Amino acid sequence: MSNTLFGRWIYAVGSNAKAAALAGIDVPRVTFWVFALNGFLVGLGTMIHVTRFSQVQTQEGLGLEFLAITAVVVGGTNIFGGSGTVLGTYLGVLLIVVTSSALTFLGIPATWDQAIRGAFILFAVSMDILRMHVQGRRRFVTGLRTPE
Repeated sequence: MSNTLFGRWIYAVGSNAKAAALAGIDVPRVTFWVFALNGFLVGLGTMIHVTRFSQVQTQEGLGLEFLAITAVVVGGTNIFGGSGTVLGTYLGVLLIVVTSSALTFLGIPATWDQAIRGAFILFAVSMDILRMHVQGRRRFVTGLRTPE
């Protein structure tokens, strides 16, 4: 995404919509197309799911949003927006799947699976906040940033 103009616009809008607007990016248009692309991909995924299982239950994806958020955040995407990679998200998915499989294999109850996912999110967000704090302090010390 960082190698395409539209991808950089998405990063800019996700990081700071006001700054993106000041930079000349049409924020409502980018937001519309991101949601439209998301809807298209959800529809495509649903069609693939239906062809595989031949039916869809109304509660089919309940709880998967937590799994998706966990994988993305554990993969290194900033919870506040503006940064992240597809490779990092893939590695986050891999970590979550391997952990869930290991817990099942070891006979640990499924309730611990969600608790471990929550711990992963807390750890990832804490490390991200700590990283931003250290980088902010480093910028201030080296003179790249003026004090507020």
